[in-house]
Parts: sequence; structure tokens; C-alpha cells
Amino acid sequence: MQKIKKLPVGVIYALGAALLWGILPIFLKVAVAKIPAITIVWFRFAFSFLSLFLYFALFQRNSLKILIKPPLFSILA
Repeated sequence: MQKIKKLPVGVIYALGAALLWGILPIFLKVAVAKIPAITIVWFRFAFSFLSLFLYFALFQRNSLKILIKPPLFSILA
């Protein structure tokens, strides 16, 4: 019963991902003509970082506790 309720949400996510996957090359072609590629990459990384940080800060605050004292091996990596 639970899987039936989640099916429409999954379909919406899949359609949204396919739409973004199809539109992204068009926007990148226009953007690269006017903006250097390294700048576009920087903005993509910055936007992704901010989006994930806000998500974890709002919905999964316990996941951010590792940033207070990170494990040694993650620092070395």
C-alpha cells in the first residue's frame, strides 16, 4: 500500500530530472558563448553546495554534526 502512494511522487521526480537533463545542454551552449566555462563550473558547484547545505541544515541537522570535529582520514583525503 505504501508503494502505491509514493509512485506519483517518483514519476514526478523522474520527469523533472529528464526535463532538466534535456534543457541543460541548451542553456550551457548559450552560456558558454558569453561566459567562460570555469565560471559556469564555479557557479554550479557553489549552487550545489548551498542547496545541499540548506537541505541538511533544515531537514537533517544531525548530519552536520560531523563538521564540528571531522575524522582524521576525511581531512587527509
